[in-house]
Amino acid sequence: MAASKKPKPEGYIFGRPTLYETKYCQLFIDELKQGKTLAQARLALSIPISTFRRWVDEHEDFRLAIETGQDFSEAKFREETQNLWVGEHVNTRLIELHARNCYKWSTKDKDNITIVGGGDLTETLAKVGQIVANNNPQASK
Repeated sequence: MAASKKPKPEGYIFGRPTLYETKYCQLFIDELKQGKTLAQARLALSIPISTFRRWVDEHEDFRLAIETGQDFSEAKFREETQNLWVGEHVNTRLIELHARNCYKWSTKDKDNITIVGGGDLTETLAKVGQIVANNNPQASK
């Protein structure tokens, strides 16, 4: 009697592991330059997490490309969120949440972050949020 196989989860990639090629370094950098997270870049290139982790461990050039790409991704995020500081609707909590999740930012990092004109990052975010709430009650909802 043949044993019945369990169905594979949706998105499961069948077959042998993807062979590493140096072209993946630039492909990941290109994806991350768009501001994508590692997970988004990995999925866009159809690279399973296990393969990604193995490549990071086994290939120094790939690890360095990922670090470079993450710098590009963070810079893209900062560039895009800076535009939010000048509008009517500033969602400081969303910006902070995104920074914490995507870039492993924490309140411990606030000493390493420079604010133009000086000051504390957490206090600055709170002040911006309060100014927006005072000027536009709908923005704080």
